[in-house]
Amino acid sequence: ALSGPMAQALDLGTGCGVVSFLLRARRPGLRIVASDICPNAVYSVQNEIVRWGADQHIEVNNGDLCDGLNPAQPFDVIVFNPPWVPRPPDHAGEGTDARGVGDVTGGNDFPPDLFDRLFRVVPRFLKPGGRFLVLFSNYAVQRGLLQSSPLEPFASDSTVPSLSFIRVDRRRVDQSDRGKFRVTQRDKMSTLADNNHAVEL
Repeated sequence: ALSGPMAQALDLGTGCGVVSFLLRARRPGLRIVASDICPNAVYSVQNEIVRWGADQHIEVNNGDLCDGLNPAQPFDVIVFNPPWVPRPPDHAGEGTDARGVGDVTGGNDFPPDLFDRLFRVVPRFLKPGGRFLVLFSNYAVQRGLLQSSPLEPFASDSTVPSLSFIRVDRRRVDQSDRGKFRVTQRDKMSTLADNNHAVEL
């Protein structure tokens, strides 16, 4: 998915910045923009960039999706690892706006309009022939929070004509691995009993 020449990458919804640092390790000459709506995430990633001496290669943007970015400077690749759990309809996040900006206590969840807005805006920030990589999980479906993946309505080329959709990889997440890495109270309470949890690229 990262083969071929590329000069610029966007890590959309960077969170802790791990995707940006993985991109930096895989493609040392790549210019990377790490963007997130959460000011706390942006502050944390900025500190990590300085700590690892990567400030010449990674810059940080605080904005909702592509807000604050210039479509006249498009990217060769955009990577998005969105939240895997839908936001409850009655939750706006304490001390935040309706999208829960900066909300940590409410959990890492996505608002109902996220993917509709995402697929409208992303093509404007991709170079011709550029790639948009989305890493998503069936976790919410397996828990019964969703009937199907929120990506399914967009998987047809006719839905987003400027993008062609290809499933690059699908990997099952074994129950033993989930138990090993789940440390939040929410995850301790809702560890899945079956072995059908998978992530897709």
